[in-house]
Amino acid sequence: MSVTEAEPTTDDKIRCDACPVMCYIKPGALGACDRYANVEGNLVRVDPHVMLSRIIAKGGEVVPFAEAPEWSGGILNQDETFVTAIGAGTTYPDYKPAPFIVSAEVDGVDMVTVVTEGIFSYCGVKIKIDTDRFLGPETNAVRVDGEMVGHVTTAEYGSQMLSLGGVKHLTGGSKKEGRVTCDTLLALCNGKAVEMAVDGGEKLIVQAGKPPVVNGVTEERMRVGCGSATIGIFAKQWQDKVDDVVVVDDHITGVLSEHQAGKFLGIPSTGIKIKGRRSTPGRYFQVAEPGTGWGGTNISDPLAILGPFDPKTARAIAVLDWEMSTIGDPLADFGWMLTYWPDPTDRASGGVIASMQAAEGWLTRREMIDRYERRTGLAMRDFPFYQAFALFKLAIIMEGSYARFVLGQADDPVFAASKQRVPLLADAAWAVCNAAPKS
Repeated sequence: MSVTEAEPTTDDKIRCDACPVMCYIKPGALGACDRYANVEGNLVRVDPHVMLSRIIAKGGEVVPFAEAPEWSGGILNQDETFVTAIGAGTTYPDYKPAPFIVSAEVDGVDMVTVVTEGIFSYCGVKIKIDTDRFLGPETNAVRVDGEMVGHVTTAEYGSQMLSLGGVKHLTGGSKKEGRVTCDTLLALCNGKAVEMAVDGGEKLIVQAGKPPVVNGVTEERMRVGCGSATIGIFAKQWQDKVDDVVVVDDHITGVLSEHQAGKFLGIPSTGIKIKGRRSTPGRYFQVAEPGTGWGGTNISDPLAILGPFDPKTARAIAVLDWEMSTIGDPLADFGWMLTYWPDPTDRASGGVIASMQAAEGWLTRREMIDRYERRTGLAMRDFPFYQAFALFKLAIIMEGSYARFVLGQADDPVFAASKQRVPLLADAAWAVCNAAPKS
């Protein structure tokens, strides 16, 4: 704690000259910076100036900086802590002593490094929002209580990014804009929830360590990265499971068989072609725009981004729409697939969900069941149960999609048709139950 003579006033307040704000501080109170206080008429700095050499000389506790201990073999060093952000500069304003000073002699030269201490009007925060949802166009304003406190900035590795604060919003606009911006930054940095809205975009509730709430819906999905990064992360898991993988992204769309990760694993080329600008192998730009479709893009039909296959290398024997899978009874997944499978004997569902047309050479549903049972050793004895379960399940999913459409959280016209399709699905499921053999 250091004491400085201060300019007195007639009402026992003192004038602090530590920075250009020049606060008037009443007895027992702190200035706006929380560093200087009025203690019995004296201007007192309440956080100390620290000189590392004096702390060491007095046997005080210090934290080693950039020390390189012998590697223990662990992936992460959980216990190590070190000082960061020490750079050449002084406190603000420049003639005031810095709060942390490191001095040393290097090759006969005295070296002094101090922490740069800036006033709050220059502060800002960058918010990384892990969501698959498009929040708003880049550069559009972000508002809190109607005041602009920042803007949408460039997405990074699949996450939406907001840039908030800075001198323009803290001091360059109206007093209300400055106060709201300051309150927003303090609340966010202290782990509190803040409601905000993006011009031409979504309404958000953002809080450190919590999933974002977008238009009143808590997000359950987190983007692990752009299409290229996702390929790199999951390539090993996909190996020998699929011929190829395309990860749709509004920034970089990735193709497994072309990507460096796929080549490293020896995954052969499939001859697939992407409609977009090829960057480096397996990475494509300008494939899609942000939206509410696949991968947070404007793509509702993933086949729309595919060009003609290269006939010299194409070897695809099937097209797999990997929509979902479940943990538990494998027959639930098989029953889900069979419910979509067109079959001339199928009357209960009335073609409500058939998305394919049977062609010459297709197996019947009974033949599919026989093959599945031979390959897996599992018996599909109660198909009506799994069919009814699949129909009810799809009705619930489509009802949720329709709710998103009504709330303005999705713009796919397919969702609008759910208003008529959901009751038909429920009726079809009930018909399957009534037609099933009674046991």
